[in-house]
Amino acid sequence: MLHTDPRPFGVMLDVSRNAVMTVPRIKEYVARLHKFGYNTLMLYTEDTYEIEGEPYFGHKRGRYSVEELREVVAFCTGLGVEVIPCIQTLAHLATIFRWPCYKEILDVDDILMIDDQRTYALIEKMFATLRKIFPGRRIHIGMDEAAHVGLGNFLNKNGYEDRYSLLSRHLKRICAIAKEYDFEPMLWGDMFLRLVNGGKYVLLQEPNVPSPEQLDLPEEVSLVYWDYYDTRKKHYDTLLAAFEKLGRPFWFAGGAWGWASFAPDNAFSLRHARAAMEACREKPPVGTFVTLWGDDGGECSFHALMPALFAWAAFYRGEADMNQIKAEFEAEFGIPFDDFCLLDIRRPQEGVTRNDGAINNPEKYLLYNDPFLGLCDSALMGGEGEFYARRAEALTPWCEHPQYGALFREARALCRVLSVKAELGVRTRALYKNGATAEQWSALLADYDKAGALLSEFIDAFRALWLEDNKPFGLEIHEIRLGGLLTRLSFCRKRLAEHAEKGTAIAELEEESLDLMGGGTKMGAKALRFPLWKNMISPNRMAEHNM
Repeated sequence: MLHTDPRPFGVMLDVSRNAVMTVPRIKEYVARLHKFGYNTLMLYTEDTYEIEGEPYFGHKRGRYSVEELREVVAFCTGLGVEVIPCIQTLAHLATIFRWPCYKEILDVDDILMIDDQRTYALIEKMFATLRKIFPGRRIHIGMDEAAHVGLGNFLNKNGYEDRYSLLSRHLKRICAIAKEYDFEPMLWGDMFLRLVNGGKYVLLQEPNVPSPEQLDLPEEVSLVYWDYYDTRKKHYDTLLAAFEKLGRPFWFAGGAWGWASFAPDNAFSLRHARAAMEACREKPPVGTFVTLWGDDGGECSFHALMPALFAWAAFYRGEADMNQIKAEFEAEFGIPFDDFCLLDIRRPQEGVTRNDGAINNPEKYLLYNDPFLGLCDSALMGGEGEFYARRAEALTPWCEHPQYGALFREARALCRVLSVKAELGVRTRALYKNGATAEQWSALLADYDKAGALLSEFIDAFRALWLEDNKPFGLEIHEIRLGGLLTRLSFCRKRLAEHAEKGTAIAELEEESLDLMGGGTKMGAKALRFPLWKNMISPNRMAEHNM
């Protein structure tokens, strides 16, 4: 399956959103992907790498030491895989701002203060550290999604300034530092389109494009066109043409979807990959890579995305026959392609198109959905419990696989929880509203007990898989979330028992439930995707930032 295309074709592993993959696991992962034809690796590190003289940078986050990263680079170099550092030099640095020593270089949100000399002193330390580790010249400096740049403390201190000029000036400062350390930067290209398109980036119509003169990029800079949400070739044709007009070398970054939930979405990733690669073959970028993000905590193991990554490499080579691709996959993994994709445990939603990137994650929002508040109840179609029970059985044959069994055990454990929990709140509200016999209350209370026991089993399975893949740092976030759910189920069960015995009112169940998507009291199935776990549980405030 190896190919001789000299262009970079790689994968980017997000090791910043709680989950920091261990060095042995990275080696195993890269060795497998190299067999498919991947020749490039990026490790997306926001603050999860050691910087000399900055003890709080990545403190208690599982950051990589210089020695660990050198070990990764040496291993990959031996395979013929280039490792490109992938950092942030503007936004997406929320975790450093929890420490007082960085507060003075905060503009707003998770964005560094442009023009502050302390900002550039920190960035220079980043480059100095990375030059000790990475032998190549390529570096990814981030600079994406800084929507409010210049509108926070910078505005208070300096007044309003044209933000395109502000961004351009900051980039030139970074490029000067990069040149000092013999790096050639690339950066996410969205900000240059957003600032001339009213904040919009992914557009089906042709966007406004700055001229090369207006763009005013340093000569050595390349752009990265990232796009993860569409399955239509014409969409990619439009944006590829827009990036070509910018007059700079550009890369394409697609996505293998594992960042919406505990479960992957290989099915959507395949459709996205096919359309994107068809477009890229007609208008080839200088390099291509597949991003594996870990939004909201890195819940999904990157190993669960092997079907998507295997097929992506085939599409990149120009192969199109899925039957052949599936046969090659089974020969490589010893697991049928479609069986591996059973890890995509979400239930298809009738009448919902996914051409527009309508990723949904019911296996996550139905897990966290509070049984009394029921914010997500309006998305239920009925029969979820039965669906997840069947999926748990379908996953069972592969649960003892020597290499990938932990993936299937975790997915099965989640399905077993959902077979009871998914419709628990709807049943609770119906019995409370309509009245119930003693036998019905007893059966409901037994299901609360069962849901709690199965949730404990899922926590064990999730913890086991996490520790196979990652350093222990970051696991505490999920144990707190899932442990909170376990406590909540227990308390709801106690209050229901009191109601069944004494008729005690339950305030949350007294209040009418409204459709989360704005349909009033009219309920109906929706294609929902919640990017943050906290939005699935309560309308009350839990946290300011995504960890």
